[in-house]
Amino acid sequence: MKENKLNLYFSIFLLSFTGLSAKLVPLSAIPITFSRAGIAAICLGLFALLSRVPLRLNRQHILPVIGIGALLGLHWMTYMHALKISTVAIGMISLYSFPVFTALFEPLLLKEPFRKGDLLAAVAVFIGIVIMNPVLSLESNILQGCLWGIGSAFLYSLRNVFSRYYLRTYAGETIMVYQLAIASAICIPLLLVTSNTELSQLNSHGWIHLLIFALPLTALAHTLWVKNMSHFKAAFVGTVSCLAPVFGAIWAIPVLGEALNSRTIIGGTIILCISAYEAQRHATSRQRVQK
Repeated sequence: MKENKLNLYFSIFLLSFTGLSAKLVPLSAIPITFSRAGIAAICLGLFALLSRVPLRLNRQHILPVIGIGALLGLHWMTYMHALKISTVAIGMISLYSFPVFTALFEPLLLKEPFRKGDLLAAVAVFIGIVIMNPVLSLESNILQGCLWGIGSAFLYSLRNVFSRYYLRTYAGETIMVYQLAIASAICIPLLLVTSNTELSQLNSHGWIHLLIFALPLTALAHTLWVKNMSHFKAAFVGTVSCLAPVFGAIWAIPVLGEALNSRTIIGGTIILCISAYEAQRHATSRQRVQK
């Protein structure tokens, strides 16, 4: 159990660097999602084969897997865009509001009890977003980053809920291989339509940052996360995961020079506290329903 906990903490430590890494890779949202997901899918697929993890899907789950993989790809594209146009702190904090969306979606999609407290939590997150924005104007990069981050959280929570509903019987590595491959594949027509040539112009320094982003910060981090989170209560996992944006914002201070102002600290604290609370409370209520 101690080893599992250390692995879980290590995965969160790795995930805390995703915001910083996304800023350092000189690619826009679509090509970075395409390459990140594609490289991670290949490496995780090889790992699954060597570990003899079954990769076969039941026929009735093929379409759900495609849909869930598409949600993952859209989630990453919107998240990358939020990070590119704002700061690491804004992008990551906005994304980690996803437990609130999950608490709202699960009763609707999974026919579970609905609680009024979830609406209050959503209002509290909205208040946190308002506090983080000194000027509520669509021309503000901070507000744009918040909105794209919230949109990414919306997509991420949908992906998680649908995964729980359709794919709970599969090994985590199996699902991640397919989701990563699909997330990469849906970027191809977007790259063609936009005539994006950024990948072909990427220099060796950029490729190093991209490989770091795709391998340790995606393939390894998500593998450790999936393999070890099942050993702990969902409330514990949801709470400690909220440490990722805290550390992410700290890493960005010396590396990128992104100072934290009082508005970001206060608003971000409200959002992360509410998200951690929702993760704990919703996990507890889910366990009661299952009993």
